[in-house]
Amino acid sequence: KVIELTPRFFVYNKLSRPICFREVGTPPARAELQPGERAPLHFMRMEDRRLLTVAYPGLDAQWYVTELLSGLC
Repeated sequence: KVIELTPRFFVYNKLSRPICFREVGTPPARAELQPGERAPLHFMRMEDRRLLTVAYPGLDAQWYVTELLSGLC
């Protein structure tokens, strides 16, 4: 038998600049998305509030938290 696993959520960059994203509370290793790219969210921590943080790439990046996932999970 073959079992296929598909991600429940994707992050899609509709901006004209690259963005970085990661789950709040995870190590600073982050994924970078170029304009028009999308990336799956394979694993999320099991908490009441699942938060995603987004920033433009760079050494002095300011991270912005969004609660978009809290109502969907």
